[in-house]
Amino acid sequence: MFQRLVEIVASLTGGTAGATFAADDYRVAAAVLLVHVGVVDGVLAESERARLIAILAADFELDPPTTRRLIDAAVAAELEEGDITRFARILTRTLEPADRLRIVSQMWSLARADGAADELEETAVETIARLLDLDAEAARDVIV
Repeated sequence: MFQRLVEIVASLTGGTAGATFAADDYRVAAAVLLVHVGVVDGVLAESERARLIAILAADFELDPPTTRRLIDAAVAAELEEGDITRFARILTRTLEPADRLRIVSQMWSLARADGAADELEETAVETIARLLDLDAEAARDVIV
């Protein structure tokens, strides 16, 4: 599984090195959770990859190289931490409920980018919504 994650990351970032984001940056936390949803089923479809990049670039107003560095930082942070709970706490501390709900809606958009969210993706988004102190069912119907 770890090797598959490394391959997925390489396809996302083109092997970009030198991330410039701190691990406790709320943008990294949001990216970690989005990446988690994208790869939880072990497959990152091209449509999901493109949607992830578009979400991060638009939401944080980043150019393509900076978006790749953010993804690198997110993947490194998740691999180091091994648990998404800390990243959810960062967002809960940093963002208002409406902003956290927007991130969950982006997760649904990402999970459905290849046509439909599978069971693993649905469970991941619902779990993250609860970690963000949001009603998982209410968040399900909010689409970006």
